[in-house]
Amino acid sequence: MTTEFARKITRKLTPDEELTAAILRKPRGIFSCDIYSLAEFHYFIQGNRQSLPSVNFSLLEQWLRETIGDHFLAQQIADIETRDVCFIDKCKLTIPVVEARLREAYSVLHPENQKLI
Repeated sequence: MTTEFARKITRKLTPDEELTAAILRKPRGIFSCDIYSLAEFHYFIQGNRQSLPSVNFSLLEQWLRETIGDHFLAQQIADIETRDVCFIDKCKLTIPVVEARLREAYSVLHPENQKLI
C-alpha cells in the first residue's frame, strides 16, 4: 500500500460522500447515521450492548469501491455479503476485515505508532 493510497482510504469525507446507515438503540428506536470515514464505519459497525448497527451491504460495497476507492476491501465486503449467515454475523465478520485494512493504512502513515486502532 502506498502512502497516497493510505491517505485516500483514511481521509475524512465531505457531506456529499457520506455513507448513510442506521442504528437501533434500546429502548429509543432506530436512528439514521451519516458516516464520514472508514474509521467512523469501523467504530459504528461494532455496536455496543445498547445498540445494533444496520447497513445495506450492497451500498457499503459501492461506497467502499466508488467513494473510498478501495476495491480490495469492497470485494471482501461483497464476499461477506454472499455468505449464508444472519445479518448480525455479517456485521461481526466485517469488523476484523475493516480493522485489518485500517491497520495496514495506519502502518504506512504512522509506522512509529502501531496502536492507532
